[in-house]
Amino acid sequence: ECSPYAAHLYDAEDPFTPLRTVPGLCQDYCLDMWHKCRGLFRHLSTDQELQALEGNRARFCRYLSLDDTDYCFPYLLVNKNLNSNLGHVVADAKGCLQLCLEEVANGLRNPVAMVHARDGTHRFFVAEQVGLVWAYLPDRSRLEKPFLNISRAVLTSPWQGDERGFLGIAFHPSFRRNRRLYVYYSVGIRTSEWIRISEFRVSEDDENAVDHSSERILLEVKEPASNHNGGQLLFGDDGYLYIFTGDGGMAGDPFGTFGNAQNKYVQLLVGYFSPSHPADDVLPIFAYPHTIGKSVTGGYVYRGCEYPNLNGLYIFGDFMTGRLMSLQENPGTGQWHYSEICMGRGQTCEFPGLINNYYPYIISFGEDEAGELYFMSTGEPSATAPRGVVYKIIDPSRRAPPGKCQIQPAQVKIRSRLIPFVPKEKFIPKTRSTARPTARVRLVRPAGLSSGSGRVEVFVGGRWGTVCDDSWNIHGAAVVCRQLGFAYAARAVKSAEFGQGGSLPILLDNVRCAGWERNLLECQHNGVGTHNCEHDEDAGVVCSHQNPDL
Repeated sequence: ECSPYAAHLYDAEDPFTPLRTVPGLCQDYCLDMWHKCRGLFRHLSTDQELQALEGNRARFCRYLSLDDTDYCFPYLLVNKNLNSNLGHVVADAKGCLQLCLEEVANGLRNPVAMVHARDGTHRFFVAEQVGLVWAYLPDRSRLEKPFLNISRAVLTSPWQGDERGFLGIAFHPSFRRNRRLYVYYSVGIRTSEWIRISEFRVSEDDENAVDHSSERILLEVKEPASNHNGGQLLFGDDGYLYIFTGDGGMAGDPFGTFGNAQNKYVQLLVGYFSPSHPADDVLPIFAYPHTIGKSVTGGYVYRGCEYPNLNGLYIFGDFMTGRLMSLQENPGTGQWHYSEICMGRGQTCEFPGLINNYYPYIISFGEDEAGELYFMSTGEPSATAPRGVVYKIIDPSRRAPPGKCQIQPAQVKIRSRLIPFVPKEKFIPKTRSTARPTARVRLVRPAGLSSGSGRVEVFVGGRWGTVCDDSWNIHGAAVVCRQLGFAYAARAVKSAEFGQGGSLPILLDNVRCAGWERNLLECQHNGVGTHNCEHDEDAGVVCSHQNPDL
């Protein structure tokens, strides 16, 4: 394992010191090492000056010494002050784990799944709700021709929040040999809605394309409503394919005595729990109230190589609030510890290629073939809106030793044109001023709206302007409502539903709030007056003195 303080071994924090090829050694250790195996150094370093000193023990060890002996090898490895947090993700003062992100793919229409084929190619496949699956190479370039296109058969719509469509995909554990994969999607049969599980095979002529004529329907289940369709497909360690069908939807799950969700004898089943706790019932490991979120997006336990501090951490999210969250099991007690995940503050994520923001509607999570963790979200939850992005989760607190996590992807024959990946998301710098910025806020209320509802306008730099943001969500609304004296935000309104401020400048765009900020300027946002939108995206809020969840 590589210490986070390894930079000091090479004086790398000082740009005026030449890079060392051998770490700084503690004096006693160096003298002993010189005595026993000084001939080893000529094989470790090409430094001619170091090699010239090989015959002089005192000068040789002075050359390798560090001014700050706390960081010389091997003393720093046993220094508790330096290594006390070696195995822990960095958390802020409120206990929120600080992570960063890397953009992997963009321009997707509600990306619902990201999977790999376990075939050594390290390709990853991203499914869109409309019924297309795209193949990406390890360099993140995308094949122009879809891997799978069943968009004509898939039942969905442009409505925001429509839960029908392409729902899941899984590759057979023996895919290298049998070339089979399985998909889960919504279909319309006559006047009814169904979910369908089908098997496909990859084309004999193109390993990056499915043979669409090979479809074999395995299961169809009639749906009583258009929501709660489930969607996950996966193979267990026992080799069986597991299908998560959802409870069939409809308000209140009104089917039968127990409803579909608690009836183990129907095919539409989310989970089973009976208030009358039988001995074989398994209770949830964690539950959270509606003040935190309203729709769990399940994730994965991190088992990758690149970020050792994340090992064993279960990372998941909430679709409605955009929160990223984590759970970690205490092996001794079996209890799970909850921590919220926030984007790194200050300089934590200010490294090339890293970002500290994401679109709020968290749709799904995924792993690549190396076990690294990703999630997919969008700024507009519509199956036809190309606002979806795939993000890789990065832990800046500790990385694996250089070279440890290298992969050697198997070669893939390409028959389609490749589209290079071009990242679009940017790092959003935080203000470096110690004084908290302030902004007055007011609501402009169209006729017929109740008090506490209206279009949001802010006063910044001596002028009033609007908040224009198509990813505006309940966190930003909570900040506005609290500043206006309301205890709760009942709704975040987008798309200029409460009117446009056409005569005003657009002052804030891409506002990303956690919900605890005192005003909108404390949230992440583009520079004041910098935007890429029109007034048809002006934001609004509905505030309340009563908890809307009660």
